Amino acid sequence: MRDADAILTIIPEGSSESKGTEVVLEEGEHLGKPMYTAAGLKDVPEILPWISTLPDGTELCVGGPRAGECPDAYETAKAVLTALLPVFETPWEQGG
Repeated sequence: MRDADAILTIIPEGSSESKGTEVVLEEGEHLGKPMYTAAGLKDVPEILPWISTLPDGTELCVGGPRAGECPDAYETAKAVLTALLPVFETPWEQGG
């Protein structure tokens, strides 16, 4: 997280408190990093414009609660990242 340029945190609705996630959010704020906190797929339309404000080459840290703290964490993060994947594809990854 410290070496990343920006932080995307995915905290599914109804999650219990996650001390590790809270530390990341506090540290990211302290370091002045661009941050966005999402709850799930419904936030993808807002995440996309946020990502577009980040400079090319930005290293993005993606995090959230552990599955042991939130049973929906993995599936929610996977769904959000799958929806965002086309944004991160480069022309050579698309065969162009």
